Formats: sequence, C-alpha cells, structure tokens
Amino acid sequence: MNSGTSGSAEALAAMLRASGAGLILGSKTAGLAFAGKEYSLKGGSKLRLATGPVTLGNGMAISTNGLKPDIDVTVNPDDEHAYYADAFSLVRRNAIAAVGTGTNQFAGTNGTRRARFGEAELVREHRAGVDRDSGETARAREFEPEKPVVNDPALARALDLLKGLAVVRQSRS
Repeated sequence: MNSGTSGSAEALAAMLRASGAGLILGSKTAGLAFAGKEYSLKGGSKLRLATGPVTLGNGMAISTNGLKPDIDVTVNPDDEHAYYADAFSLVRRNAIAAVGTGTNQFAGTNGTRRARFGEAELVREHRAGVDRDSGETARAREFEPEKPVVNDPALARALDLLKGLAVVRQSRS
C-alpha cells in the first residue's frame, strides 16, 4: 500500500489488520475510505456522496489520516510506478538505497554477471580451440540463466517476510 491506496482498497487493508488476517507493508494510505450513499438523478445517472468514514466490524472507524503500515517501506512515487510495470526492473536512483534495506541484501541489484578473463583463462581457451575473434567456439559453454531479482522494495520486503515465516513454521514442526 502507499499514499495512492484509498477507498475500498484502504478499507480492505484495515479489515485485514483488524481481523489479524494480514500485515500491511508499504507506506501510509491516503485516508480516503468513506462510506457513501447513492442518489438517483434525472436521466438515469447516479450520484454517490461520502457520508462518513468506513466503520469496521469491531466498531472502529478508519482514520481519515490514513493507515500506518505494520512494516514501513518508503519508495519514491515515480519509482513505484516503474515497479508496477515490472517488479524486476532496476530504478537507478533507488539502487543504492534498496541494497541496504531489510534482509534482502540483493534487492537493489539486477546487474548481469560478467566473466573475468585472466591470462590463464585465455591460454586455456586458446588450447581448447576457442577463437574469440570469429565468435565460434570449439566447445559450447552452457551458462545457467540468472534468476530474476525482485527490485521493488515493498515486494522484496513482503517476500522476505514470507520466507521468514516459512522458516519459523518449519522449525516449529
């Protein structure tokens, strides 16, 4: 959730928290969850007006100041929009900040590994018949494809939490 979370999504988050069914990760919500009343207008149109805050099953109203998350993950709104499109994308200005947050120390890197060639490796390739200039190799090298790394900070923290809960649950069994 974030400052753009409002209305029914905000009410759902509040309900999940109140019932103990879930944790809220992200940043503070907009505080725009209101109950409303619909009025019919001439011509068949309808007008919906906010009549008051949404009240949860326990009788508590959702604050108009927004919901504070259980686990705060602050992300620049522009970067967050980029993560909505692709959670694996690397947003440059957040790369350094994302590395140091939470337990997922690789959250801010999506760089590709590059092979380092020293003199010994070049000699081995020469003996094996590898011609780097022609692009053809005498022996095919198989590289394991890299696993995608989640760079979206909120999603990475949620995954860390789920992994941690799985470890705790497994250790209790």
